[in-house]
Amino acid sequence: MAQPSVMLSSVSGEKVFVGNTAAISFLQFLQRTLERHIGPSGFTDAQESRNLFEADAVDNGSSRLYDGLCVEDKKAYIQYFFDASNGLLDLYTWEEVCHMLHAESHNNARDSSSTSQSLEGLESAALYLMVAIGAQCYGPTKDAVVWAAELFAFARKLAFAQMLESPSLDLVRVFLLMAFYMFGACRRNSAFMYLGIASKSADILGLHISAQQKHTVASTRNARLRAAKSIRVFDVVCNSILGRSSSTPSLRPGQSSYVSDRSDNAADIVYRALALGATYEITAVLDTAIKKSAEDELDVDTAESLVLALQQKSRNFPSVLRSSDNEGCTNSRQVIIGNMHVSGAYYFSVILATRQFLIQHIIPQLSDGSKPSQHQDLSEKSKIDQLADACIEAATFMAHMCHQVMRSGHLLGNMCILKAWVFATGLVLGFSLLTEDTTHTLERRTAFLKSLHVLGDLKHLSPQAEQYYGILSSFHQAIKVYNERTQRKKRASRGTLVDCVFLPEGASVINEPEAAIATQLPSPEMTMQDISSAEWLDSLPLDGLNDIEPINPTSIGDNDIIMRMLWESERYAMDYPAGMLPDAEDATAQNIGTLLS
Repeated sequence: MAQPSVMLSSVSGEKVFVGNTAAISFLQFLQRTLERHIGPSGFTDAQESRNLFEADAVDNGSSRLYDGLCVEDKKAYIQYFFDASNGLLDLYTWEEVCHMLHAESHNNARDSSSTSQSLEGLESAALYLMVAIGAQCYGPTKDAVVWAAELFAFARKLAFAQMLESPSLDLVRVFLLMAFYMFGACRRNSAFMYLGIASKSADILGLHISAQQKHTVASTRNARLRAAKSIRVFDVVCNSILGRSSSTPSLRPGQSSYVSDRSDNAADIVYRALALGATYEITAVLDTAIKKSAEDELDVDTAESLVLALQQKSRNFPSVLRSSDNEGCTNSRQVIIGNMHVSGAYYFSVILATRQFLIQHIIPQLSDGSKPSQHQDLSEKSKIDQLADACIEAATFMAHMCHQVMRSGHLLGNMCILKAWVFATGLVLGFSLLTEDTTHTLERRTAFLKSLHVLGDLKHLSPQAEQYYGILSSFHQAIKVYNERTQRKKRASRGTLVDCVFLPEGASVINEPEAAIATQLPSPEMTMQDISSAEWLDSLPLDGLNDIEPINPTSIGDNDIIMRMLWESERYAMDYPAGMLPDAEDATAQNIGTLLS
């Protein structure tokens, strides 16, 4: 039942460490588990889990396309960076960005030399990096991603030129920006190297010692504090994805996490401070969970205390982090993505703290006949079951949230942290589908397909998301094979009085639950404009949708009473919590029988 730490091959052939809480460690565990039950398959034999995926690097740096952008275009790309990083980074205010752009354009007008000479090298590099990240996240085409890589390579040269001169706040921010870009570019090893430089520079500057900030002017104090929290949050979040301990110290006591020490700050500034502060609070527990797990000290009581601590912190979140609308904020996408990152950090922390107990809960139920230990304490078993439910519930909330944000149109084309969270979510939900649970199977299957859908949307700009999508798709096929074999074994053990005489090729003896099929059909009220929201179903393998072709709503007439009653029954049932359904289905069946008679 253990998820051991693993050593994977990097793109250069070197072995790199991945901790036991990483999704890729859990993936290898799932591959070994399913191979014992269904034999070799596309999922169990996948080589993606043997290597740490890294995209190809672009070394040809150029600022020519940046130089051709007007100020408004640069601001638009930088705004995409602000949106994509909200809740994870808070390095510059919009006022500071506008000041740098103004100084750049003023110097360019006075001097026709290259842009790199218009500001200090690190300030220019920061502008280039924010524009590059904006293009990387927004796209919308791969051409923009290629252009962003060229601009990043150019900015990196400026940063390297002064890297070892002397540590400074600008150096910390630039290397943190480079780490953020590299995670989005699917080069995580490089990202950790840049993150390490930023972390060590911040340590030298004492950014984490809040007592040293009180004698500085307010603007400098605020900038240093935002940078300290940003690097702590991003360091913990990124290391948690690969099961590694963070290297950045937390802030010393005496400074509130929800900080904005100027009463005249705009709503956008206040909101970004609140979002980062909430994520900062979560990462304190997340880092503890990673360390406890690595030291094999994450027992039932410890995990329960961590989940309760996370719950308490989430209940202290300001109300603006629970709403899609923040009065006074000028950008709804920034608010929605910020809230998504805060909530995602919470859900992911719960998953990491409880996933090993989900394993202990599910493995004994698999079809190899193994049983729970007879000597296991009943109270401990009850806690394990409760923690397993918490793991699945957090994954379900994560999948629903990300899918809803995607459907709203606020999700950007490349989300450097979110894609890893969604992948971990999909593995947990898929694992939960290996056991029979008539009460929650439909909800979990729907959430699993939603996680697959989100990665399918992100894969167009991210090769990392494309790999995740492929792994979850093959996992979906393996789950179906396992469930079919389990059902056949059960029927064989019971015996049967009826033989299957003929079955058309490609059909399955095992029928999916009627409720599951109903959720895959478009409703009669769906218009041709609405049908585009369901087009993602066609992009999945036919087998991945239980062999059900989507029905064209235009082929169903308004007078088709039976079909309408079925849909109305399903929609009526979805309004009730699981286990609280009234007898609407029985009533519908009786009405249909009356019509047919």
